[in-house]
Amino acid sequence: MLQHYSLALLPCHHSLAEFCTGFAQENFSKLNDGYILGPQALPHITLCRFMAEPSQLDVLWQETANRCGGDKLTLGLSQIYFGKGKAEHQGYIWAGFAVTRDAKLSMLQASIYALLRLQGLTPLILTGDAYLPHMTLARLRGANLLPSISWPEPSFWNQPYDFMLSLGQSDALGIYQSRLYPEAHDKAAM
Repeated sequence: MLQHYSLALLPCHHSLAEFCTGFAQENFSKLNDGYILGPQALPHITLCRFMAEPSQLDVLWQETANRCGGDKLTLGLSQIYFGKGKAEHQGYIWAGFAVTRDAKLSMLQASIYALLRLQGLTPLILTGDAYLPHMTLARLRGANLLPSISWPEPSFWNQPYDFMLSLGQSDALGIYQSRLYPEAHDKAAM
């Protein structure tokens, strides 16, 4: 049976994951609608979402690790964004942290997109100039109501943060629910 998965970048340091989750909970918990960072929605930067059979994942992860390596990717978070929902998300607003554009990130995302296609899987996200790297914090109901925000300290923005490549279970909204690869005991997960 086909299930939802994501190839994504996870924060290497627990402190960044905790900060992003706490920020989302503090600022958006009263307006969220089905998506907010927390125990069932891990902070991540999506590279590609797709649907696959669970039996396809071992080979896909091995191919991904062979092509893309296990190196950390250092990225910056540049601003808070609010984006109007489209299609089935019409009437909602997406809130998140925009990721600073980076050539290595763009190349990694394009490579993963191509790998999924080679494996006969359909990426559920765009690539090239249409790929907008970000870390979703929450989906908000009521497109006309934006909360007042407690902004991160200026030192939070544009400093380097390390991320690691992962493959995880997700859902139709793109909520990254749990990391499947690399497994916690793998050296690459340290």
